Amino acid sequence: MENFSLAINKDSRLEAFYIDEEGYVSHVWQFNANNRLEWSNPDTLKGQVGGTGQKLGDVTQVSACTNDSGRIQVVAKTNDEKYHLCYQNNEGPWEGWFEISQP
Repeated sequence: MENFSLAINKDSRLEAFYIDEEGYVSHVWQFNANNRLEWSNPDTLKGQVGGTGQKLGDVTQVSACTNDSGRIQVVAKTNDEKYHLCYQNNEGPWEGWFEISQP
C-alpha cells in the first residue's frame, strides 16, 4: 500500500484510502468504531456518474477528509496531472469521479 489517507465517517468509523497495485484508488473501513480489529476487505472506490460505477486509474496521489456534514471526500491526482473528486452521498453510493478544473 502506498500513498494512503485516513478519514472518519459520520458514525466515527475509520476509513483508509490508498493506491492499489494496479493504480486505482481503493479503500477499507471499520465495521464498528468500537472494534479496531474488524475491517472490510479491500474494495476499489467506484463513483456513481450517470448510474454506473466508475473506477479512477493511473492515480499517483490520494487524500481524504471529512466535511462539515460528516461525509468523506476523496481527491486523487492522476498521471496526466489532473485532479478528481469522489464523495460520499447521503445514505447511498459514492458520487464521482469528477474532474476538478483549475483556473
